[in-house]
Amino acid sequence: MATYLYGSLITITRQEGDTADLVFTVPDSLSMTPFTEVKFQLNKGLTGSTMRWIKKLSLAEMTVALQVITIPLNAVDTTDYSGNNNWELEVSNATPTIITIGKGTFVITKEIIKP
Repeated sequence: MATYLYGSLITITRQEGDTADLVFTVPDSLSMTPFTEVKFQLNKGLTGSTMRWIKKLSLAEMTVALQVITIPLNAVDTTDYSGNNNWELEVSNATPTIITIGKGTFVITKEIIKP
C-alpha cells in the first residue's frame, strides 16, 4: 500500500455545547473500500494521556459513505470542555493497515448562552 500524508496539522473549532457533525472528505487517492474500522479521538492535554473524553471507535458511532466520514458530536461531547484539545482520525483494517487521515488542534470556544 502507498504512503499517504495528510499534510499539516488541522485546526477545528466548535462552540461548547453545540451539536455539530464533523465531516471529513477523504481524497480519492486513498480509497476507503479496504478499511473496516474508523477511529476518532479527542484528548485534553499534550500527551493525550489525560482526560480522554471523546472516543468514537466504531462504525455504529459514525457514518462512512464512499469517501465521506461523518462524526456526530452531541452537546454533551463538548459541554464544559472549552479550550485547546488534540484530535486524531484514523482508518484501519485487519491486515493491519493503519492510516492517519488527519490530526491537529480542536478548539472548543466557551458557551455564553447557557441552556
